[in-house]
Amino acid sequence: MSKTVEKKIQVKLDLSKKYERLAGLAGSKPKQNTFLWHAKHFRAQAEVMQKKLDHEKTLSK
Repeated sequence: MSKTVEKKIQVKLDLSKKYERLAGLAGSKPKQNTFLWHAKHFRAQAEVMQKKLDHEKTLSK
């Protein structure tokens, strides 16, 4: 099960990088802010998932 969670974490981090890149290419400030919000959102989700996964691993030892 941890392999699928690790894969989801990696996908969320990749999406975060994508939106950060798009923010740099955006032509308007509102669009930049929208893309940066999405990047922050995906990065926060990945962080929560990673913490939960780490916690589960420590409990299983």
